[in-house]
Amino acid sequence: MQRRLAATRRTLALDLRNHGDSPHGPMSFQIMADDVRETLEHHNALPALLLGHSMGGKTA
Repeated sequence: MQRRLAATRRTLALDLRNHGDSPHGPMSFQIMADDVRETLEHHNALPALLLGHSMGGKTA
């Protein structure tokens, strides 16, 4: 899905904390949502549309 969206939109693919190459530490949906917001702010990507699957969907 991201590749299709990237054809016409700017996209960022994020690993949630404790997943992939992201830092490991305390985890809750609020903490992960804060991580996402901080990352989007850092990349000047707000406002944004968020798309997630499973835990990523709940975090979004």
